[in-house]
Amino acid sequence: MAKARVQSAREVHSVLAAGMADPELLENWCSDPSTAATLSAHAAEIDFEQVRRFSGLVTKVRYSDLRSNFPATFRLLDGAGLSIELFASYAPRAAALSKAGLNSKSDKLAALLEFLNGWLVLEDPVHALVWDVIRHEGAIFQIQTNAGRSGRPAVIAEVTRDSTPVRSAGAVMHCMTCNPVEAVRVVRTHGSLDSIPREPAVYAYCATVREGQIRIIGIDELCAFLMEAADGTGTIAELAERLRESGVDLETEELIDAVRGLVRAGLLESTEGSEACG
Repeated sequence: MAKARVQSAREVHSVLAAGMADPELLENWCSDPSTAATLSAHAAEIDFEQVRRFSGLVTKVRYSDLRSNFPATFRLLDGAGLSIELFASYAPRAAALSKAGLNSKSDKLAALLEFLNGWLVLEDPVHALVWDVIRHEGAIFQIQTNAGRSGRPAVIAEVTRDSTPVRSAGAVMHCMTCNPVEAVRVVRTHGSLDSIPREPAVYAYCATVREGQIRIIGIDELCAFLMEAADGTGTIAELAERLRESGVDLETEELIDAVRGLVRAGLLESTEGSEACG
């Protein structure tokens, strides 16, 4: 009898080890526990959902190197009770990433953001807040990581109708449901999430001339259009014409002024068209 119990325990341990080593297989067992019967006749006794949640905890620990750069994101996920379920669902993707040797912080962040973009239910206010906060901290991380790698041409002082605006190297823009700076402050001080004013807005991020400083600016629809359209292929006059064709009543001079403001803020650079197109 003792020998049978030992054998049973070994079979169960074998199933658990296989599930922890292959999160995708574990997901299948959670959906249909009978599929694990080929490994052990005692598989039906295993609570695979609990094993899956433990796998989520293990994956979360393996991503702890991101916590220093994303403290508010991790605190928000923990406080909202989302972290274990998130990382349990993400475990197969994390395992595939690790197997491919993509273990840098940038690799992990890119994969996690891609996953969250489909996993989060953005109609849920807490999920939307998670999406705002991780992109906010991600923009800061991206700018800090890429500091000093700018390959853009020098900014020219004069901006004319024939100038071609280009987004500054490293500049980032996100549509948010709140002021992310205020959201992070509330999360870090353990304040009530309900106290965060929710109002759609666009925020842009860029490095300042002073090393180590990052500028975060709320921008209007026109500036957001310029940030999106400034790909080095259209002059200011051409962009103004595009806006007029779409029904926006705007003079070219008004667009020139807007570009000048974004150049001064460090979000855009302005070159002559031939230089921008290279």
